[in-house]
Amino acid sequence: MATKLEIINTALSYLGNLQVNTLDLTNPILASMSKIYDLIKPDELAGHPWHFAMKWVVLTQDPASPEDPNYGFTYHLPTDYIQAWNTYPGSNYTIISDKLVYANNAPPWKWLYVADVLESMFPSYFTKLLSLCLASECALVVTENPSIAQYWEAKANSQRVIARNRDYTAQPNPSIRDNQLWAWHFV
Repeated sequence: MATKLEIINTALSYLGNLQVNTLDLTNPILASMSKIYDLIKPDELAGHPWHFAMKWVVLTQDPASPEDPNYGFTYHLPTDYIQAWNTYPGSNYTIISDKLVYANNAPPWKWLYVADVLESMFPSYFTKLLSLCLASECALVVTENPSIAQYWEAKANSQRVIARNRDYTAQPNPSIRDNQLWAWHFV
């Protein structure tokens, strides 16, 4: 179970620095790393349908009519929404802000989306990915050496491939289903 501090400490270790016990935001390096972490976390979550961050939800309809006449309904996006992935039923929609979406679907309308999950939900491969991404992004701040930044960027890109593969194989393949019609044949 990871924490933001553990991810920052791992990034600091990658960059040859000592780990810290608390996230002291008066320290300019820790403050920068914390801010950069807050920027890269949603981007990395949005870049892949991570099985640990996917959620289905029935969107809540807003009573107000859309300002755009091409749409008939207004819905609220979940508070932990990062990236839309699928809808049921399919729909013509447009995301207005991080809070609202216009659509032509009458309620109920379900969305599969990438959620902003807590660090404690991260599997180890995603925690490592975020640590490497943070080391890559913060290398110039911490070491002032562009070669080190390039090195950690290459490591992060490699880990991104590994993490996506591990995440994909961590869940059942949706194309493999039990076929009840064939089940009686092999009994």
